[in-house]
Amino acid sequence: SLHSLLLAMVLHPSFQEKVHAEIDDVVGSRRPPAFDDQPRMPYLHAVILETMRWNPVVPMGLPHTSLKDDVFDEYFIPKGTAVIGNGWGISRNTKYYEEPSKFDPERFLKQTPELDPREFVFGFGRRICPGSELGFQAIWITAASILWGFKLERGSDDIVAPEQDSERFSLGSVRYERSYKLYNEHNSLRRAKCAGVLQVQNYSKAPKPWRYVRSLWMIVVAKPGMRPPGIATNRWPIPLA
Repeated sequence: SLHSLLLAMVLHPSFQEKVHAEIDDVVGSRRPPAFDDQPRMPYLHAVILETMRWNPVVPMGLPHTSLKDDVFDEYFIPKGTAVIGNGWGISRNTKYYEEPSKFDPERFLKQTPELDPREFVFGFGRRICPGSELGFQAIWITAASILWGFKLERGSDDIVAPEQDSERFSLGSVRYERSYKLYNEHNSLRRAKCAGVLQVQNYSKAPKPWRYVRSLWMIVVAKPGMRPPGIATNRWPIPLA
């Protein structure tokens, strides 16, 4: 996702400028971003959501097997069927997104935002990725730090959007751009140096409410062939206090 976000910022400099303006207004130049800044940075939040929708890392999800015969709408699903959630199809569905092939983070800043891609990019149901919230927060703080310290420009002329040259993107369970070159053109060398050096930060916790603990039973107690315990068969996800 970070790979795609950097690509998106290079391809769409006007959106990158808006993120820089927001970070400069909230954070300034005397310190790097922290999780406490997150509630006041809606534009960066929207850019991350749009990156996840525009170029999902796992476009077709992972296969799961039906435990018994089932019916979904008019479709009969026999026991033992491999079922794959089509996240790519959802991300390109005009029912949920206006001009879905277009990169536009402002779709999530409308009075009625479009569908949050976290509803499908991390999987579905009780088998959803248990690290979804951790993953999102890691992307947020890393993206905020990079864009605080760097203005990203093309390092070569062959950088293109995914829909313009699909062969440059990997094929398989995970989708990413094979390679591209960027360079920094930030007007503050001190900030670029600060962001470019690995630092030990005493970050505050990510802002509450933390969304969910999802599928935690799979990590803690699950064994091959084991069915979910009773708590996992009830309504999910489980909210954190």
